[in-house]
Amino acid sequence: MRVVNTKGKKFRVPDATILRLPLYLDKLILLQQAGVKEVSSRQLATSLDIKASQLRHDFHYFGGFSKPGRPYQVDKLVPALEEIIGVDVPVPMIIVGAGHLGQGLANYRNFERLGFPLRGIFDVDPKLVGLEIRGVPIRPLSEMPAYVQENGIRVGVLTVPVGWPRTSPTRWSPPAWSASGTSRRPTSAPRRRSSCATSGWRWV
Repeated sequence: MRVVNTKGKKFRVPDATILRLPLYLDKLILLQQAGVKEVSSRQLATSLDIKASQLRHDFHYFGGFSKPGRPYQVDKLVPALEEIIGVDVPVPMIIVGAGHLGQGLANYRNFERLGFPLRGIFDVDPKLVGLEIRGVPIRPLSEMPAYVQENGIRVGVLTVPVGWPRTSPTRWSPPAWSASGTSRRPTSAPRRRSSCATSGWRWV
C-alpha cells in the first residue's frame, strides 16, 4: 500500500492500482485527442483488457470520478489522473538505440503527457547520429554517461539488440543488461533506487 496525496487529501492505495493508473491515463489521452467526451467504465476497461469491476475499484480509491451508472467525463478525468500520478513533476528520460523500435518510441508524443519528457537519443550508428526525432538529436553513445549526469536524466529506455557488449558506454548493471533488447513504456514514476552504475537513475 502507498499513501497518495491529492487536493489536500491522503489515500491509501495498493501498488497494483498505482501501476495501472498511467495505463488508464494513456488511453484517456488518446480518447481526448480523438474528441471523445464520455467513456463508460466497461468501454475503458475493455480497451485495456481488464475487468470493468477492477477499473471501478481502482477509481474508487480516489472517490470514483463519477456517479454510479454514469460515464466518465474524459476532459475531467485526464487532469484528475495527471494530478494523482504527479506528471506535473517531469521525469526526464533518454532512449538508447535509434533503430525502428527506438524511433517508434521517440515518436510517441504522449510520453510528455505521462510525465516522461524525452531529453536524448543515443546510438552507435554514425549514419543516425545527427538526425533529429521531434527536435531531439541522436547523439553518439559515447556521450551518454556525461549527458546523463549533466542533464538530470532519471530514466533510460534500452532498445538495443541482446548481443550488445557489456563494455558498451551505457555502463549497465546486470539488472539492466537482462532488459536489453526490450522496451517497456513507463508504468509509474520511477523509484529512487538506481539499477544502473550511474547514480540516481534507472533503466527500463
